[in-house]
Amino acid sequence: MDYYELLEIPRTATQEEVAVAYRHLVFRYHPDRRPENPEEAVKKFKEITEAFRTLSDLALRHGYDVHHPAPKPPPKKDEKPVDPNFGKWWSPPPPKYDLWGQPLEKAKASWKDAFANSYESESSPDIR
Repeated sequence: MDYYELLEIPRTATQEEVAVAYRHLVFRYHPDRRPENPEEAVKKFKEITEAFRTLSDLALRHGYDVHHPAPKPPPKKDEKPVDPNFGKWWSPPPPKYDLWGQPLEKAKASWKDAFANSYESESSPDIR
């Protein structure tokens, strides 16, 4: 149950709009005004009151908005859905050569050899 839909207000509604919507719906769904179906009226009345209590308190409303994001609208007729793998097949391939044109594996090996002994001393720990 979405509290905004229940109170029939947009997610951008102000505190005043929340209160006005609450008063309007409470008047409409109050159990005393619906004697033909009191159980349904009590249930709806409690739901509306819970929604109002949550959306009228700024801290509770922020928590509600974080944990209940707005539903995504369905795609339009002529709009194609975005492929979730778009970034996977559209990203460029990893480099095969370094800046000097050497194959990357050879460059890694030469750098490893060049710096292999730089950190070896009796006072420093082995960091390889």
